[in-house]
Amino acid sequence: MVVLNLCLKRKIREDGRFKFHPGCEKLNLTHLCFVDDLLMFCKYDLHSIRLIKEALDEFGSYSGLMPNVAKSTCYLGGITAGEKDLIADIMPFANGKLPVKYLGLPLLASRLKCKDCMPLIDKVRTRIEDWKNKSLSFDGRLQLIQSVLASLNIYWMSIFLLPKSVIYDTEILMRNFLWSGSGNNRGIAKLAWKDVCNLKAYGGLGIKSLSRWNKILMSKHIWGAFRLKFFSCLGNGDGTSFWFDFWHPSGPLSSLICNMDIFTSRLGRNCMVSSCQLGDIWVWPWDLLESYDVKLSCFVPELVLNKADVIKWRTCDGSLVDYSVGEAWRDFNVGRLPTQDRLERWGIQVDQVCPLCSSVKDSHDHLFIECSYTKLVWSKFRGKAQLDNLIELILGGTVLWADVINFIA
Repeated sequence: MVVLNLCLKRKIREDGRFKFHPGCEKLNLTHLCFVDDLLMFCKYDLHSIRLIKEALDEFGSYSGLMPNVAKSTCYLGGITAGEKDLIADIMPFANGKLPVKYLGLPLLASRLKCKDCMPLIDKVRTRIEDWKNKSLSFDGRLQLIQSVLASLNIYWMSIFLLPKSVIYDTEILMRNFLWSGSGNNRGIAKLAWKDVCNLKAYGGLGIKSLSRWNKILMSKHIWGAFRLKFFSCLGNGDGTSFWFDFWHPSGPLSSLICNMDIFTSRLGRNCMVSSCQLGDIWVWPWDLLESYDVKLSCFVPELVLNKADVIKWRTCDGSLVDYSVGEAWRDFNVGRLPTQDRLERWGIQVDQVCPLCSSVKDSHDHLFIECSYTKLVWSKFRGKAQLDNLIELILGGTVLWADVINFIA
């Protein structure tokens, strides 16, 4: 699939007119490859679809591998029947309809709804039906809930934030089974369910709270967004993980080196950067250099024995600063308004003229700095804000909106 990736990227680069699927352009995402499946994305544009078909044909000429027409499917949305026929002339695949299940999860065009999660509830109910006629003690039912029922939805909960009604219905079945041995009878509850889900040390029974675990599992996505923003400036290397912290210019080594090589290396998963310091000399493990010499040897850190490691925040422009909530907020929120230039990149058709001055296309810099109406507002604001120096620069047109944000923060 490396060859297909190169063929497709080259054609897109040389053509210059490829239209990405909405939300994919910033990531430069055109396809995802799994073990024996390939997902390809683009906006409805006949030229872009032909480009994908040409890349597939070129890959086929090199490898002898061609798409299986009987097993391939096109998923189309927001277009007419006539436009679907035009696509079928280029890509002769059957038309599919969302939602469809893939890798055990539903592929949806909208947010997850209760009806999409019915298989989860049915799975729990089926397990309980299999057990209810067996003479299970209270301890046996508790063990089955902890080890089986509470774990059935872990995969979904690590991907989706499940609707509250789905979590409620699932916990109702678990609660009924605990107190009565059946999913349909309430039984006599000896303890409130929120207390049942506490640890045994705090008076509970140690059953996982599904809503709590759903939030915990989803938090990994938040960490995924922030992880590469934290950079470890090395001192003695004692406080920085060799594998999982971002201290190497290429990124965390765990993202460059496969798990098998990490496991077989002489360094444990919990080792620190200082583990590779032999006296005053830095030595890369030889077994890693055999496979990853180009990636690793490009950087040799210099450790300072009496200096502690320091964590810095990497801003959007690549500079390293002390972490603060303000820095993180600016990096993730500056430039988020749906201005006309952003809507155009998303493929949304809007008037390409500023509604305030009717002169040029709207953008963040135009909206807050360049627009004649905005300058009038800034001039009126001058006497009350005590920002005379900044407003002089704004009226003179010598700053951008990002500079204003940095000045105010």
